[in-house]
Amino acid sequence: MLLDEQGTKMFTEGSKGSIAVDYFRGLFSSSNPGNIKALLEDLPQRVSPAMNLDLTAPVLDSEIKQAVFNIKGGSGPGADGFSGKFYQQHWNIVGPALCSEIKLFFQTAVFPSQWNFTHLCLIPKVTNPTKMMEMRPISLCSVHYKIISKILCSKLKRILPNLISETHGAFVSGRLISDNVIIAHEMIHALRTNAAASAEFMAVKTDMSKTYDRVE
Repeated sequence: MLLDEQGTKMFTEGSKGSIAVDYFRGLFSSSNPGNIKALLEDLPQRVSPAMNLDLTAPVLDSEIKQAVFNIKGGSGPGADGFSGKFYQQHWNIVGPALCSEIKLFFQTAVFPSQWNFTHLCLIPKVTNPTKMMEMRPISLCSVHYKIISKILCSKLKRILPNLISETHGAFVSGRLISDNVIIAHEMIHALRTNAAASAEFMAVKTDMSKTYDRVE
């Protein structure tokens, strides 16, 4: 059972599917903000010509093969039903054609729509969820999508140390988002126990899910 936006209980699979589609369409549709370029005018350029040359260098067969064999073989298959294990075990047969397809994408920047098809699975955040916001979606992507993502990540990984702030805590090798939790705990502890800190400083808690709930 799921509740729609009006609080009506829906029990059929079709009606629950419609609730999910409407929820994510509203969440991930563009809010069409105006004049985004003006927001970026005063930001310094961080990617140098040498970095850009490295990022746009032609992709090699060896890079594609490495990406394929870095995919977890037992990971969920995409909409086409093929998992990473299939491509790894039959690389001698499918490897040349796969390399040609992946290199064609990097040459033309044309991404076939079927590569972007995914199986959406909803993971409950709470026991017995009744609303879409109480479930977290994960996408089971196609192997082609994963290969391209891994190649792009490997290229970006070489220049990220020069782009990311030292204080950035998440999604960087060697850093943990839990470090930020520890820092926040110590700050709140100081505000509650240190008279000087509580007299001069304050903490503001914001709902970050509301901040980043749009494509932009």
